[in-house]
Amino acid sequence: MISLIKHILVLFVLLSLQLAVVPFLPGEMSSLNVILVVTVFVCLVYRFSLGIAYAIFLGVVLDLLSAAHFGVVMITLLMTLYVVYLIFNHLLTNKSVYTLIGLTIIASFVYNIIFFIYKAMMYFLATKDVQILKQVMSFGFNDMLWQILFNSLLVIILFIVSHASSQRFKAVFIDTTR
Repeated sequence: MISLIKHILVLFVLLSLQLAVVPFLPGEMSSLNVILVVTVFVCLVYRFSLGIAYAIFLGVVLDLLSAAHFGVVMITLLMTLYVVYLIFNHLLTNKSVYTLIGLTIIASFVYNIIFFIYKAMMYFLATKDVQILKQVMSFGFNDMLWQILFNSLLVIILFIVSHASSQRFKAVFIDTTR
């Protein structure tokens, strides 16, 4: 019961940060995606199923507050987590800070590409204007680079906090001198 209350509290803190703090950060820092970074971090460091539960809950709440069609944010989050999880399981071997940074960069890229495809499809179906697609692509690419930078910095901070407060990342050496 205490674990459930802890997870609910974490979810509401994440929503509060994403909806009330991040949009008002100065300059390009407002492109930070706290929810994407934390769900990727939870999937890789703790349990994949817990990260999926976080993504579903946070995706539904963000979908309720989004101007996009219902389900777009949640499906984009879930598809991104699936791609990251496949890469982690089939190509990578450890949970180091470099792995987390690389997978956060991949997650940010995949998330933005999926969201761009959705927006481009909606704009093109509504207007049939290719110039609007070019403008959306140029703005989206610039925002994506900033988002990748700030998401990487956030995952480094999360790694440092997790490393200092947990035994999950401590090196364990096997004694081979016997």
